[in-house]
Amino acid sequence: MEPLPSVDGEPAKGMRSSTGCLTCRDRRVKCKEERPVCSHCARLSLACQWRGKHVPLKDRKEQKAKKRPPKPLMPKATAGMNAFVVAQAHLQLSSGVGKSLSDVEQGLFGYARGDGNVAASSFSFLDEGVMSPFSPLTWACPSPMMDMELASTGLLTNLPSLVTLTEAEHQALDYYQKETGFGFGSKTPAWSTHAILMRTASKSGAVLHLLLAATITEIGWREGGSIFGNAEGHYKLGRQLLNETMASPQSDPVEVMASFWFLYLVQRRRPAREQMSYKELSNLMCDYIRNHQLHDILSLAESEGDETHLVAVNQACSPDRRALLARLAVWLFWIDAQSCFQGEGGRMARLLAATPRGIHSLYEVSRDALQLHWASQYPDDELIDDLKNASALELLHHTWAMVQEINEEVESPPLDPERSRDIKKRLEALRRRYPISSVFRLSESTSRVRDRLMANSDWAVANYYALCIYHFRCSLTEDQGFFGGSDHIDEIAAVLLVLIQRSLSTDDIGQLDRLQWPLFWAGIETADQFKQTWILEKMSNQGLRDALEMILLEQSDGVRTNMGRVRRICQTTVGAQRLRLVLGRLEYA
Repeated sequence: MEPLPSVDGEPAKGMRSSTGCLTCRDRRVKCKEERPVCSHCARLSLACQWRGKHVPLKDRKEQKAKKRPPKPLMPKATAGMNAFVVAQAHLQLSSGVGKSLSDVEQGLFGYARGDGNVAASSFSFLDEGVMSPFSPLTWACPSPMMDMELASTGLLTNLPSLVTLTEAEHQALDYYQKETGFGFGSKTPAWSTHAILMRTASKSGAVLHLLLAATITEIGWREGGSIFGNAEGHYKLGRQLLNETMASPQSDPVEVMASFWFLYLVQRRRPAREQMSYKELSNLMCDYIRNHQLHDILSLAESEGDETHLVAVNQACSPDRRALLARLAVWLFWIDAQSCFQGEGGRMARLLAATPRGIHSLYEVSRDALQLHWASQYPDDELIDDLKNASALELLHHTWAMVQEINEEVESPPLDPERSRDIKKRLEALRRRYPISSVFRLSESTSRVRDRLMANSDWAVANYYALCIYHFRCSLTEDQGFFGGSDHIDEIAAVLLVLIQRSLSTDDIGQLDRLQWPLFWAGIETADQFKQTWILEKMSNQGLRDALEMILLEQSDGVRTNMGRVRRICQTTVGAQRLRLVLGRLEYA
C-alpha cells in the first residue's frame, strides 16, 4: 500500500484518528489530539474545530421524540368529513433519483418533505374505503423556494417538476385543502370547485405556483401581515409560466382560467403598490376568451335548436370541462363587474354580458360543474346541498349581472329615468319571484345558528340591497341629494346593516370577505357615526375602505356624494393619491 501523499510538506504518518479534530480529519492528517487547539492547527494557524459532546443513539432518539411538530395552521379535521385525494402517488425527490412515494409513505397518505422524510398527511382521518374510488394523481411540486432561481432554464422549461416541497409549502397546501372560506366558497372543501382546481394544479406548473402564491399570501394576511414562505417567488414564476401557456396555440383553457382565478386571489391580499391592476387582469381575461372563442363554446344560448353547433361544442370541450370553465368564468365575471364600478376593469364582464342571455346562459352551464366532474362518486348529501343552495346563488348571480348592466349605463350619471324605472321594476320582480322570495325570508331569520344555506341567503340578499343602493345612487336627482328625504333608501340601508351584523355574528371570516361590497354601500347610506365606525372596522378590502372613508368625509355636511365622484374616489385610494383626493375635495367643495 502506497503511503498517503504529503500535506503542506509534512508526510502523513499512518491513518487519521477517529477522535481527532474535524480540521485534521478534513485535511486527512493524523491529529495529535491536543485540546483545545491541536499542534497541527496551531502551527498552520487553522481554526481547530472539534465535534460536540457525543450523545448516544438512544438519547438522540428520545430527544427527537420530544420535539413537537410545527403548529398546524388549521384545526384537525373531523372524522365525518368527505374525502378528496390530493396527492397520493409518486413524488420524486429533488435529487431526481425517481424514488416513489411508496418507498417512504406511512399509511394511505404522506408528502415527501424536503428532508426526504414523510410529513404527516392532512387526510390521515380518511379510511381506505372512502379513498378507493379516486385514481391517484401525479403531484407537480415546486422546488424548495429558498434555493430556486427564477432564471433557472431547467426549472422553467421542465415544469411541472416532480420535486420536493418545503415545510411552508406543505402547510399552505394543507390550509388550501381545509379552508372553507377561501375565495367565494363555503362548500365542503373535499367536494368543492377548489378541490377540482387542486387536481388541475397537480398537472400544471402555472396553476400550482399561483395556487401556492395565493394561499401563502392569504395565510400571511390572516396572520396579521406576517411573511409566510416565498409567495413572491411563486407569483413571479406562475406569471411567467402563464404567459408561456397563453402564447401556445395548444393552451389548456382550464389551466388558463384557473390561473386567472388564483391571480385574483393573490391580488386581493397584496399591498396596493405591488398589485397587478384589475384592469390588466380584465384585459388578459378578455383577450384570451375572445381569441379562443370561449364565450361561444361555454354558452348554450347560440346553440339552442342547432344540433350541428352542439356537436361542435361537445367535440371542442366535454360537458364537465365546459361546466368547470363556465363556473370560473362566472366567478371572474362577478369580480370584474365590481372592478368595473371601481374603474379598474370591465372588459371581460362586458364581453360575457354582450351576447343574447349572455352571462345568464353561462351561469346555467356552470351549475352542474361539481356533479359532472365527480359523476357517480358525488355523494347524495352534497347533491342535496347544491339543490338547497341553488336559489340563493341564483339571486347572487342576478345581482352581479345587474351591477354590470348599470355599470354600462352610468359612464355619465345620472341614469336615464326610463332606464332607471325599468331596472327598479325588475329588481322588485326578482324579489317576488319564487323560490328566490324564500331566500329573503331565510335572510330575515333571527337565528344565531346560520348554516351554509342561511349564510348564502344572507350574502345574496345583502348583495341585492347593495344593488338597490347602487341603482339609487346612479339615478340620484337634485332633490335626493340630502340625507333624510322621502326616498326610502335609508330604510333599505338600515335593513342591510342589521342583516350584515346578524350574519357576521358567527365570526366567519369567509362571510366577512363575501360581505365587503354590501358593507361599502351600507356605509355610504349610513349617517350615524357609530355605525360608520363599526362598518369601517369590518372593511378588510383596503381599496373599498379607503374610498368609503373619503366619501364619508365628503358627506359629513349632510349631502350625498354623486356617483361620478364616488367612482373617481374609488379609482384613487392608495398612498400619495389620498393627498390629491383631499385637495380635490377642497376644490370640489
